[in-house]
Amino acid sequence: DYESAHLTDGCSMIRPRFRLKTPETDPVKANYLYCHDWGRYYFINDFDFVPGNAMIFDCIVDPLYSFMDQLKNVSGTILRNEHAQNSYIVDTELPILVRKSLEIIRLENSDFQLSRFNSDTHLFLMTIAGGAIT
Repeated sequence: DYESAHLTDGCSMIRPRFRLKTPETDPVKANYLYCHDWGRYYFINDFDFVPGNAMIFDCIVDPLYSFMDQLKNVSGTILRNEHAQNSYIVDTELPILVRKSLEIIRLENSDFQLSRFNSDTHLFLMTIAGGAIT
């Protein structure tokens, strides 16, 4: 009987403890509950069976679902995430150091001789420093 649920002493709206009669359905499978009086949803962290055919559920608020409607109406710009960057937004906390350098190495004593190529030949030399892109 979920109507018999009430709060235990010394709890908060963020981490409440609900006491209720042991339900007829298997309470071990429960991992979520809704408190109608507060209009909030809660994850069930743990529960204890107590004397008097009752249970105590230790919960923690699910703020994303509890305040879903308010969050849907918020607009903003996401400045940082783990996957993509926006080069138009300056991020002074981004841990990137860019050092570009150009080094010319003459290949006079190798098989790669520039004098062997003419205007009809395409010449490509590619070097990569650092790790591969995956």
